[in-house]
Amino acid sequence: MRGFGFHPNLRRLAPILRYGFPLVPFTIFEIIMHDGSKFMLQWFCSQADVGVFSIAYKLGLAIFYFFSLPFERIWTVYVFDLARKPEGRQVWAKVFTYFMLVVTAASLGVSLIIPEIVQVMARKPAYWGAARLVPVIVLAHLFYASTRVFNGGLLVTGRTEIISAFTAIGFGVSVLVNLVLIRFFGLMGAAVATLVTYVVMASMSYAVNQRAFPIAYEWKRVVVPLLLACGLFALGRLQGPERLWMALGVHTALFAAFPIALLLLGYFTPSERAAMWEWIRRAREMAMRPFRRSPA
Repeated sequence: MRGFGFHPNLRRLAPILRYGFPLVPFTIFEIIMHDGSKFMLQWFCSQADVGVFSIAYKLGLAIFYFFSLPFERIWTVYVFDLARKPEGRQVWAKVFTYFMLVVTAASLGVSLIIPEIVQVMARKPAYWGAARLVPVIVLAHLFYASTRVFNGGLLVTGRTEIISAFTAIGFGVSVLVNLVLIRFFGLMGAAVATLVTYVVMASMSYAVNQRAFPIAYEWKRVVVPLLLACGLFALGRLQGPERLWMALGVHTALFAAFPIALLLLGYFTPSERAAMWEWIRRAREMAMRPFRRSPA
């Protein structure tokens, strides 16, 4: 302070506030939406039901915390660099394809083995009903993750107030569908209400961001893994072995079938297949390195 003094530049503060302040209500609405279903469940359901839904929601958020949130922390900075590059929009679309592929695969894995996870975590059968809610919540947050990618268009164009506007609409939709669905369908109604809310928000986000910053997304390559994952999940929900370890083996095999089916369907491009085999080769070399004898 003695060397440089204190000279605030208020002219620079104004554009910073115009850009950042609208994101404050956006964050508040999102926090409320994450916990809104649990509060409204207390009006129509028992405290035990609220506990079951809380377990299901926390397990359903695992994909968001482990994959979507770390990606978003990087993405919201990286989009500004992409927007300035000539090939930025093509890279943007490709990143979205790969991101959704990873999140879809992770969502399938969690949804398949969640009955076994719940049985191990909660010894009381009263809580095992959480397992049927988790796949719906996981699917809801897959749409939520896509919203955060779409919003990059409004971020790079400085229209942050629109993000708060459609988040407020999403909050209103959340309250409405929760009140209706919880009253008639209980816990599953709350899970479906979360899915409906995030589908509406993703649709609004995509439409608005395409006007602000159009991106030619590879929708066929996004939808095919999602449909395949839904099919494998449906197979996993058929009547299977009752023993825990046998059920876990069946579900693990179905999850392993996901990338194999994509390969057989010709999903990956030649360059992507070459990169995949190179990663496998390097991983195998790293795994075998400790077992190789050093030369005498």
